[in-house]
Amino acid sequence: MRSQICEKCSLYSNRTLNANSKMLTVTLQMPKSTCNILFKYSSETSESFTMNFDPYQLSEISDYFCDLFFPAKPKEIEVKDRFPIKSMNDFLCLCFGQTIDNSDIFNLFEIDKIACKWKVRPISDSLCKYFNDVKLSKYQFHLFCHQALYHNDVKSNYEKVMHNIEVSELPNLNEKDAYNDLIKIEPEITVEFFKVMRQTEEGSKKFSDLEICDFFLKTIRIHQLKSLVILGIVDMNNMPYQVINEMHSILSRKFHVKILSSYIEEATLFTYEEKFEDENVVFSSTEYDYSSIYDSSVSALNSSMK
Repeated sequence: MRSQICEKCSLYSNRTLNANSKMLTVTLQMPKSTCNILFKYSSETSESFTMNFDPYQLSEISDYFCDLFFPAKPKEIEVKDRFPIKSMNDFLCLCFGQTIDNSDIFNLFEIDKIACKWKVRPISDSLCKYFNDVKLSKYQFHLFCHQALYHNDVKSNYEKVMHNIEVSELPNLNEKDAYNDLIKIEPEITVEFFKVMRQTEEGSKKFSDLEICDFFLKTIRIHQLKSLVILGIVDMNNMPYQVINEMHSILSRKFHVKILSSYIEEATLFTYEEKFEDENVVFSSTEYDYSSIYDSSVSALNSSMK
């Protein structure tokens, strides 16, 4: 990728291109070429700003910008991403070693999104170091969601990201719009989040099995069958029949997967013992163990895909 971009850049500059065909390494000598580029936003407000910088310098650190700028070398760059104009301006300042006001946390989030989109990892890494020094529980939760959405290595350091989260300050899973960001995250990462949160007594209450099953019903609409991993941390022994039935209905109706059908059939086989004592009718139901639901679900799913 980098060699192709460098080769493309060499067509429009006086720099020299030296490539080793075996190692596929590229060495560039770039001239200074400072110019003004107008960054235009395709939004209702038609916002724009002009910045003076060396486009070759930015193309060295950003594949995305390199694709935007070469080969046409436009004087205007249209930014279709819905980033705040201040965040975009601050991002470019950071790329060229300038300082910005880092007091606005959510502006830093937006800058990090741009750094990921424009593939400028050094900027993203420097911001993450600042993020992890902030010891605010609600902020740390937002940070966890942000990094999980925009970085690939969150799973390896999620405990570091969440080390300051206080469970008592977090909302319940079923509160409206409280966990929209968490729902977007890959299911295997949310599972790690739940595991850490449930290590305390308060966390095990707040993130109960019933709450997590409700969360599963939301995430399966986005991540589809990958969300099955969430059920792996749920104890199905005391799960209401209605909840299991709803999960089964979605899996069978939308995905044509009937891996829960056997559990539904068993749960509806009630053994009735009618006792006419004191004119009362007593019903006793057969108990069933749902603890193996996740393993059997995955096995059945794998078999159906062969």
